[in-house]
Amino acid sequence: MRRTVAFAIALVVTQSARAGSVTPSRVQHLIAAVGPNDAVTRLFASDHDSAILLRGIASGSTAWLRVAVRLAPGLDAHPREEVLSRLGVALRHHSDRVLFVAPEAFSIAEICGAPDVDEYEHLAPALSELRARQTSVRAVTSRKVSRPREECLAALAAAEKPLRAFFVNP
Repeated sequence: MRRTVAFAIALVVTQSARAGSVTPSRVQHLIAAVGPNDAVTRLFASDHDSAILLRGIASGSTAWLRVAVRLAPGLDAHPREEVLSRLGVALRHHSDRVLFVAPEAFSIAEICGAPDVDEYEHLAPALSELRARQTSVRAVTSRKVSRPREECLAALAAAEKPLRAFFVNP
């Protein structure tokens, strides 16, 4: 009986997601129904669904950040890189949220690494992104995230040297 109900829920959620309605709530239901591994497989099987997921995470919305945390055990290789890249983008605009939610499943070093070099053709824009993330993290004043904030600033500072090295010798 439980398997039948779980299968029915997974079928409805998957069909809804494929219909273009990928939302934090629906993804949370999908994870609950099929687990993080299968949820990741299903979401990344569709360019459309994965694009919505990644845009949501990059937005820094708490609901989408919680989705990233719940998906974490199922993330590997490319999907993990994509989610981490979008957490970095979210860090630029919503550092407080990212530093509060994401460390439940991701290390500060992962969250606060250099911008994804594949997104930049030259050093200057990549450094500009790194600096914007540092500025955003420095602006966080919440005591709830004071330790992750300091660790993140250290990780972002450490990311500059390898970022520069990449663009000198790509």
